[in-house]
Amino acid sequence: MVSSATMVSKFRSAMRDVAEPFLWSDDAVIGYLNQARLELCYRAWGISDTIDLTFSDGLLVEYPRYILKIKTAYNTANGRAIPLRAYTEVSDPFSPRTSGNPSCLLTGLEEGKLKAYPVPSSPVTVRLVVLRYPKVFVSAVDTQDIEMGDEAVAGLLYWMRHEAYSQEDSETYDRGQADYFYNK
Repeated sequence: MVSSATMVSKFRSAMRDVAEPFLWSDDAVIGYLNQARLELCYRAWGISDTIDLTFSDGLLVEYPRYILKIKTAYNTANGRAIPLRAYTEVSDPFSPRTSGNPSCLLTGLEEGKLKAYPVPSSPVTVRLVVLRYPKVFVSAVDTQDIEMGDEAVAGLLYWMRHEAYSQEDSETYDRGQADYFYNK
């Protein structure tokens, strides 16, 4: 587990910003950390995770906005894979007909929502294997887990340093250093 306090400490050490008053405030460094986490997820397709959704009554089910991509889905009751399909691939996506278990999950009916097809006869819980952005933004220098392992620390620090050197500040702005860490 890597905490926000660990990341701030590593940033200050790497930037040789260890004496008070600091060149970069804690709030600024936390902002750079949050931006680095988003950038890493964007470039590496996110954090691998699972999420459970329950489908019933033919309703569209919304999934969290932090999900970048749904890789696979399967029924938690029987372990069977449930393919994802665009609603245009089935003959009648709005059919009220029911079955024991859905044969697929329909995408594209509404942004960020899925529909079980055909409609399950009783509630069905589906586990989605997803790639996602961080669930929460870091808000303080504390023991809060940043949801990324030790292998991500170097990449996060490069992006944090890029952000720090990119700020239009007479004491810290350095385009050359910002570009260097952007390209690392």
